[in-house]
Amino acid sequence: FERTGIRYPGRVWYEDIRTTTKLFASADSIVFVHRPYYYYVVRENSITRNKNVDRNREIIDAFDDLLGWYQEHGLFALYRDQLCRLAIDHLFLAASVRVLMIDPKHPLLKEFYQYMRQHFPDFEKNAFVAQLPRARKLAFQLLLHRQYRVLAAMFRAKGRLRA
Repeated sequence: FERTGIRYPGRVWYEDIRTTTKLFASADSIVFVHRPYYYYVVRENSITRNKNVDRNREIIDAFDDLLGWYQEHGLFALYRDQLCRLAIDHLFLAASVRVLMIDPKHPLLKEFYQYMRQHFPDFEKNAFVAQLPRARKLAFQLLLHRQYRVLAAMFRAKGRLRA
């Protein structure tokens, strides 16, 4: 934090994507610890529980910021595949599912797809896609083929099974 001046922005969604990935690229080294040192709390007003579908558009701003930073620092080509995987996980999969669970006809779904095509034209061929767990691969394929209602129905059924 001190050397880079990178900070978490306030009052925005997806602040971790905007910040943590820049810190990783700026670090001299990174250590993985096999023990948890924090307790993750999901608040009632968290992104994953928020029903304001339009706020999900902020993930595009977050990725614009992130990709711009990587390009500005000459790191985009080096980390392109990893950035694509990050976009697949957070923008294409997670944000799309949040939106389609509220409104499977919402225009953001098309925006997310177009964003992926614009910034990662061959994103469906990313090597990391093969490493996705089976359920996420299925969700990926359904989103890729714009089968939003089918995917929403699957998530609703999964929610009923848990209850």
